[in-house]
Amino acid sequence: MLIRDVHFFRKDGYRLPYMLIGKEQADQVYVNILFSKMDQKGRGRVLRHVRQHSNHQACIVQELEQWVATLRDQFGLADDRYLFSLPGESDLTSEKLATAMKQCCVRMGIKSELVSCHSLRFGGATMLAASGLPYYIIAYYGGWSENSQTLPLYTQPGREAASKVSAAMAKEAGNGLADTFIRDYVQMHHRLARTNGGSHTSH
Repeated sequence: MLIRDVHFFRKDGYRLPYMLIGKEQADQVYVNILFSKMDQKGRGRVLRHVRQHSNHQACIVQELEQWVATLRDQFGLADDRYLFSLPGESDLTSEKLATAMKQCCVRMGIKSELVSCHSLRFGGATMLAASGLPYYIIAYYGGWSENSQTLPLYTQPGREAASKVSAAMAKEAGNGLADTFIRDYVQMHHRLARTNGGSHTSH
């Protein structure tokens, strides 16, 4: 991905030119993914992120903004250079990234044997699912196909989502909805039995 594939916009919708990135605060960033390993048809996609203003939250817009400004001001890179490459350094590869991730795990006292670049996709999907986001949003941001067989393995509901499910079930049970379902089922069963001349049996 090139630097120019990342577009920053102010709150008024004005797209910041390369020389103003980091000097004027961006409200949103659009990351153009032209192709990826999972994009077998080469359609590409655009990932949109909005600035978060809470001090305790990691902000994707801010992090990318500062990184692009650093590449421009400290390393003198033009916007036709790769986003995650530095002058005099070899290109960032999945092997290098995986090694860095494993080293971080070791320092944190976490087992690193199963850590790989795929852990980023796994972790991202897990976090988005835990926050209660719908399946199609997670699939789009992670680059999964609509009929992915692996994504459901990662999208386990977190505490917040599970709490909402429990609250909904408790509320409706208190409202007698479960009794209504049972009563309707019994009535339907009797109607079917009469329609079949009394030959309908339950299993």
